[in-house]
Amino acid sequence: MCPAIGYISEVRVVLVGDAGFVDEVRLCDEVGVCSAVEAEVLIGEDEPLTLMGPDQLSEQPTPVEIQPEEEMLDSVPFEVNSGNVVPGPTLEPAPGSPGATPSGAPGATPSGAPVEIPPYLARSESENVWVITMMAGRPDEVTVTAYRLDGSVAGESSSVALEWKRVGGSEQCGGPTETDPVTVVVS
Repeated sequence: MCPAIGYISEVRVVLVGDAGFVDEVRLCDEVGVCSAVEAEVLIGEDEPLTLMGPDQLSEQPTPVEIQPEEEMLDSVPFEVNSGNVVPGPTLEPAPGSPGATPSGAPGATPSGAPVEIPPYLARSESENVWVITMMAGRPDEVTVTAYRLDGSVAGESSSVALEWKRVGGSEQCGGPTETDPVTVVVS
């Protein structure tokens, strides 16, 4: 019997050159599904959830208005199921990217339709290294683009073939995988 039904895979992106001005690294697969910046999608690690005892509840501010449960669920930016992030319909594309609203209003495309959270999340590990976490699927070929704060392209590696290697688990059950780093020259 296998212990898990799915595993997370990672791609490291190494930026070569002065990467101090790089604001986002985006990986897109061969069918056009692209990563989102993890910090814009998930609750930050610096804001952990904590359990509170009954004596601590009186110290917390009282909400002005309590919404019915249905309304609260409609406003959740993503769904959580047993600790796993499930793609949901509320991530707004980065300003200036395809699908971003002209006014920058969060939560909708120009047509008003919600945008799903992509299955790939990018995070900066250091100034020159980004990690793309893949919660669903492992593409065979990707394009990785580094963007400056103003949205202009700082560098790109197109049509990069990925060779996945299992780094845990077992042959029978599978396991997490990774691939050699993708290098992007930035200028």
